[in-house]
Amino acid sequence: MIGLFIFFSCSQREKTIEIKLYENEGFGVFRQSQSIISPNRMELTYTGVPDDIEEYVVRVISMQPEQLYWELYQKGILNAEQISNIMTQFATDTTQLADRDYKHKVLILIGTNNKGKRVIIPDKNNDQDFSNDKIFEYEYPLVIDKQLEVEKTLPAVEVNVQLFVRNEIIDHTVNLVLSPYETFRRITYNVENEVEQKYHLFASIPMHKKGSVVLRNKPYNIYVANQFRTPLYTEENTQIFIVPDTIEPSQRKGDIPGSIGDIINLDGFDYKIESISPLGERIKLSYLGENQNPTGITEGYLVPKFNAITLERDEFRLDDYRDKFILLDFWGTWCNPCIQLIPELKKLNSEFKNTNFQLVGVAFDRDIDVVSDFVGKNEMDWVHLFVDQTQRDRGSMIDVFKITAFPTKILIDPSGKILARGRDIEEIREILNEKLFAL
Repeated sequence: MIGLFIFFSCSQREKTIEIKLYENEGFGVFRQSQSIISPNRMELTYTGVPDDIEEYVVRVISMQPEQLYWELYQKGILNAEQISNIMTQFATDTTQLADRDYKHKVLILIGTNNKGKRVIIPDKNNDQDFSNDKIFEYEYPLVIDKQLEVEKTLPAVEVNVQLFVRNEIIDHTVNLVLSPYETFRRITYNVENEVEQKYHLFASIPMHKKGSVVLRNKPYNIYVANQFRTPLYTEENTQIFIVPDTIEPSQRKGDIPGSIGDIINLDGFDYKIESISPLGERIKLSYLGENQNPTGITEGYLVPKFNAITLERDEFRLDDYRDKFILLDFWGTWCNPCIQLIPELKKLNSEFKNTNFQLVGVAFDRDIDVVSDFVGKNEMDWVHLFVDQTQRDRGSMIDVFKITAFPTKILIDPSGKILARGRDIEEIREILNEKLFAL
């Protein structure tokens, strides 16, 4: 189905484009994501547990997690410092939280029946009574390959919830996919209850949005997702691809989605992604003008501005290295694959040390002194920057470059353009040999 669009040429005063989005099942072009449903921190009330279930726990998933944390604070389970940290992490506008109860939570029973099967019962109609809900059975345990195979065919269950949107409580239906399988994850919970430790529960809402628009006589497709953990779209969770209709992006293959507030360049013209409606029915762009030298975070774009400090706590300026090829290596002392790569980085740095090349490590970590000690002990003799894991900074290199995997490497040429992103060391070596010795 084609989204409605409004097209404005550069000469027109009106520069706002509002695009209608339509719901699609599945993860689409986005990477699959699940929530871990952990043991509860509040007392739950429920009835109707079937007699054939021999052992079980009941967990809760919220369609608006910030509201759940707010309720924990109101009940005295979280203190003021804890709730402040959580609201900062979610970038929550606390004026949009409800001061009254509503059914944003869904109770989910997970346990074992008398046939030895693992069972999950979601409280579909949200009445705190499991006796009138469907029981889903699973073979358990399974080897990892079989778990992954089964997860592809897990059914969705339609559950009734309420959402607090624009100061109103609205009824809403959510298609929830539940899984008891850890796959590659190894999870422990900070609880003493052995039964709680025994059961693992994962949830996703595999729905995304899609629309179409014509900009300057060229058709584009728009793909939008929200990390599949809530039916709501926010500035924090919204992921967006806007691409020519001849291209299908893939986050799983390394394509990087944009976010609300990003400026994107489409065929030499800049647009800002301004906003999205709470339920994802509409997205709004604004036209900014022509730009034949756009900034971006993927290959071919000029590097955007960012904030950074060195391990000596000095400001880092990319302009100071404009005559060099710069390799940014995003890593952390907590990252085993990053640490295993250090010998290869040392070798690369040694090979190109007397050329127009500069290796720059970007440590995403908790303690600058710990990183400094690590760098010294491991004789990592190149420039090092520090990004504090404990502080949210939209101008930091992690946010600006949308780094979600470690290690990640970005190679920048002397003009400030990204030559390579996500390549391995050998590919980077080949590019440097070609570029440096062609000068």
